[in-house]
Order: sequence, then C-alpha cells, then structure tokens
Amino acid sequence: MGNKTIRSQTNQFDHKSVRSSSYRVRQDSLPPKFSDLGENLYNLAEKYLREENFDEALRYYKKSYELYKEEGSSGEDIRKPLEKLIGIYLEQRNFEEALKLCDELLKMVKSRALSSKVDSLKLATVLDHIGSIYYEERKLEKS
Repeated sequence: MGNKTIRSQTNQFDHKSVRSSSYRVRQDSLPPKFSDLGENLYNLAEKYLREENFDEALRYYKKSYELYKEEGSSGEDIRKPLEKLIGIYLEQRNFEEALKLCDELLKMVKSRALSSKVDSLKLATVLDHIGSIYYEERKLEKS
C-alpha cells in the first residue's frame, strides 16, 4: 500500500515548475554583473519559446537584453535577445514595441559600419521588419 501512495505522488510531481523555480533561485542568488547570467536568461527564454509560453519568453528575453545593455555588451550577445523580442512582438502584432526595438537594432547594426556580410544581412532583415510594420499599419508611404 505504501509503495502505491509514493508512486501516485511522484506521478503528480510537476517537473517543469521545479526546473523553472530552480532557474529563478539561481538567477536571484547571482551577483548582478555575473557574466553568464545574460546567456542563462536567454536560454531560459528559448525554453519558454519552444513551449509556446510567449509571456515568459518575452519576460526572460527582456531581462537578458536589459542585462547586456546595462553591461555595455555589443555584438551577438545583445543582438540575439533583441531580435527574438522583435520577432515575438511582430507575431503578437505589437507593432509599436517591435518598431521601437527595430530602431535600436538598426542603430547597433549601422554602428558596426557593415563590416561583414552578416552585418549586411542583419541590416536588410531589420529594414524588412520596419517596412513590414509600416505596411501592416497601412503607412504605405513609409514602407
């Protein structure tokens, strides 16, 4: 009888919430300038995105982006969460937020002086997003 009770309690155990809580405890216990924290937050956001939990994904992409921005990071570290935020906002048709972040990303890409083919592709992608937003908002003269 005792073994059946233990098994039924184990089957009801919510592994996802424990993992998520574990990440939160680790995040809260780390110093604010911990170098891997931005990447950990980004990875947690990726997990939530795969689970289609967009609110949590947005939350952790924002935290990752804000941390990198606060630390003065540049390059791929700060661009990755920013691009993901733009993508989610576009999917949610939150064009105002998407456009604001596109402007930030555009400044970043332009500041690198298009030093590589990747930078040129990033610029083209950002400009495409901006054009799509204006098109969706029926601001055709801007698109």
